[in-house]
Amino acid sequence: MEFMKVRRKSSVNLLFLCPPQPQVSHPDHR
Repeated sequence: MEFMKVRRKSSVNLLFLCPPQPQVSHPDHR
């Protein structure tokens, strides 16, 4: 169960750290 929580946190971190460049390119897709 703890693994799921850690995986979810990693996914959010990756999503927030990954789409930092595409966010500027895609202002519509916030």
